[in-house]
Amino acid sequence: MIAGFRNLLRDNPVLGAMLTLGMKVSGSGTALVMFALAARTMNVSDFGLLVIAFNSVSFLAVFAVLGQDTLILRSWGEFFQRSPALARGSVAYGLRVTVVGAIFAVVGFVGWATTFDGRLTASDLVAVAAFLFTQTLLHYGSNLTRAVRGVFHSESNRELTWRLPLAFCLAWALFAGRETSVTSFFAIAAAGQFAALVIEAMVVRGSMPASIREARAEYANGDWTRRSIAMTAAAMAEAANQYADVVLIGALAGPVASAGYFVAARIANVFPMLTTGLHSYSASRIAELYYGGRTDELQRLLVRVMMLALALAGLLATVIVVAGPWLLSLFGESYRDEYDILLILAGVAAFTTLAGPGSTMMLTMGREKLYLKLVLGALVVRILALVVLVPSMGILGAAIGVGIAIAPFAAVVAVLCARGTGIDPSIFGILRIRRDP
Repeated sequence: MIAGFRNLLRDNPVLGAMLTLGMKVSGSGTALVMFALAARTMNVSDFGLLVIAFNSVSFLAVFAVLGQDTLILRSWGEFFQRSPALARGSVAYGLRVTVVGAIFAVVGFVGWATTFDGRLTASDLVAVAAFLFTQTLLHYGSNLTRAVRGVFHSESNRELTWRLPLAFCLAWALFAGRETSVTSFFAIAAAGQFAALVIEAMVVRGSMPASIREARAEYANGDWTRRSIAMTAAAMAEAANQYADVVLIGALAGPVASAGYFVAARIANVFPMLTTGLHSYSASRIAELYYGGRTDELQRLLVRVMMLALALAGLLATVIVVAGPWLLSLFGESYRDEYDILLILAGVAAFTTLAGPGSTMMLTMGREKLYLKLVLGALVVRILALVVLVPSMGILGAAIGVGIAIAPFAAVVAVLCARGTGIDPSIFGILRIRRDP
């Protein structure tokens, strides 16, 4: 029955995408509740410090995995059928590099926080460091699980296993009238991520094909290292685009401003959640179909997914316009003032969603160097816009700066991907399919 269900997901892109999206929605909804509860059990300044620390270590975790989360998707798609030995070697290579990267990231973060920042206590540092280490491993472990077993087992653990216990603990604290802290938040989150890693390790071990499990590992260290460098640089730039805003706003305008921007951005993240949820399904098949020469099938897959994205993006935009003030008030009545910020960020995120998974395509189809140049350019524009606009316009300037950097970047990636591969990842791929006989 399970095997039949997996085959159905592979044969039905809409069903598979919907399942993945459902897990992303559950995870993002849980995260929204989690941060809303944290905001209500902390004062604004402490919550601002929490979100600055969270965004800092989330960025470091993306760096620390050193591109192995993306590389394993490409390597598995290339080797799992034609070279079991290289497939096994790619798994071992990725795990070793990820562990080393996680250790260096933890040491670097603790050293910086102790020497230069000084706002985190000793217990805060231990908890945040544990979170950073487990989150780094979870990035790799989830993508490995996705490649070996599928999105159901990878995304459920990535999204829910660590967030649900944390949300329950924060809810208990709220109803009991107790305050929470940076230490308790990150300690519970790290414990949940460790549990997710154990589950994923068991799933991968039990699902690895016998031909790969019994093969003697072979390594293409030179090629993998070169790809890892490009993928790491691209991932760092992407992560900076995602996480640097809150940290930079904190430096320019203080933790209270960071808290306000973070709340609006968290709600607007329903669109990146939609993007990630829909494209997590297609990402696991892009390399397989592309390297298998089945480009027509890949275009049809993306068209079906983007038709679903278009419908859902319209629905979500309506919800945010109508219920935005109420959603903001979940974090506290004072956050209602960020409605304009929410509308700008949501508009930019919706546009990016409809541009499609061009980033994933470029990274897994051998165009990572070009993508790196594009994402670095977008990052430079974003940082400059924040530095110029935040001091004079506050977080409204931050939202405008994000739009200036991200919307053109998403459009350029989609266009270049369509021209370079013949596969249009955006909603315009729908028109392309309809024009073809």
